[in-house]
Amino acid sequence: MAIVVPFPQKFSFLEGDQLNFFTDRNTGMAVFSMDDLGPEVLYHDLKKLIHNRFSDDELSLNLKRLSVHTIVTFGQGHDYNVGVFDFPSSFLPEFRMMLIAFRLKNPITKDPRLKNGYYQIALFVPKTLLQFLPSYVFFEREMLDLVSSLTSSGKFTKKRFELLKREILQFLNAFSQSF
Repeated sequence: MAIVVPFPQKFSFLEGDQLNFFTDRNTGMAVFSMDDLGPEVLYHDLKKLIHNRFSDDELSLNLKRLSVHTIVTFGQGHDYNVGVFDFPSSFLPEFRMMLIAFRLKNPITKDPRLKNGYYQIALFVPKTLLQFLPSYVFFEREMLDLVSSLTSSGKFTKKRFELLKREILQFLNAFSQSF
């Protein structure tokens, strides 16, 4: 049985018999937090997206700058904004950054103001696939429901972030296939 792919292969990927637009190969994720020492990068999987454009140090520096920028912009003072926000990606111009900002208990912090921690998931989506994203109102509701299933930042591990990304990609692919 032949599968007809309506877009060039570089913009979509077949996984088995399933056409998935959003995959680990073309969508990256970083997780930022506000901790006792300021904005922090907790996780990222962007190495496969940058194709050796940056050294590890340059990538770390770009992500640290980005975390400072987004945490300060949305976590200004005590007004920690929660929701989904869309931004251009300054160091990855072929991507848009979908920022998912949320609050979550942080049992590890020493600062009592951060016991209800502030976190951001930066999802790097290829510009060529933006038309397959859901509306922001719908996307925000679904993503905030998803992150509400996290009970505490004390359970954050690389494996948990990978599972979270897989859940986000599954949601995006299910939505894009509903056209």
